[in-house]
Amino acid sequence: MSHKWLHGQNIPIYYTPCHGANSDALKIALQKLISIATERTRECAVAVAVKKVVGAHSVFEKVVGADATEALRRGRLELNNVRVRLITKRLKRDDFGRGPVLALYMNPSALELYVEEGRITDLIYLPWTEADMNDFASRFPAAHALTFAGTT
Repeated sequence: MSHKWLHGQNIPIYYTPCHGANSDALKIALQKLISIATERTRECAVAVAVKKVVGAHSVFEKVVGADATEALRRGRLELNNVRVRLITKRLKRDDFGRGPVLALYMNPSALELYVEEGRITDLIYLPWTEADMNDFASRFPAAHALTFAGTT
């Protein structure tokens, strides 16, 4: 299956085999994102359908803290000397050059709306619904599951 947003690239793809507001899944996904960016590009992005996913009182805020969440929303987050940018359908960052992307709680069929040609080096996907999780796994059968305590 060809995915338009991949632009013919064969990139590493990861996902969490669980869905919803799972702090442990988000932690492992963020660790993978920052680890890849630290090794390669020194920049990465978090893609969300709506900004409230990384808003006040969100699972994201509970995992990274209020200050880091606000910094991401304002476009100035740095974690472990890695620039982290926020991408939405409306906000396609000119200051995000190339790197891994964490697609957070979005429909897998909408990924092409968020990723511009040649900018993504790795994809990490955290589904919101069980249907999204199953859809992603069927679209990307070679994707690597990021497992942690509490997943099977």
